[in-house]
Amino acid sequence: MILPLLADGRHFVTRARTNAVAYEPVCRPAHPRRGRPRLYGPRVRLRDLFVVAAAFTSVPSPVYGDTNVTIA
Repeated sequence: MILPLLADGRHFVTRARTNAVAYEPVCRPAHPRRGRPRLYGPRVRLRDLFVVAAAFTSVPSPVYGDTNVTIA
């Protein structure tokens, strides 16, 4: 069920802690600074992303035998 979603370019989150964070890509400056380059960009709290209900889409269940089941 998960592989077709990932192959379509979608994300699938089943469970996450309330304090889970993700990182945006690193913005590389035009003139690099001395030292080791940064690995992480700015932090994004996942809890803040899940508040917006319009960001989610509903799809029919891809499991065989499920009829009239929508995954929200």
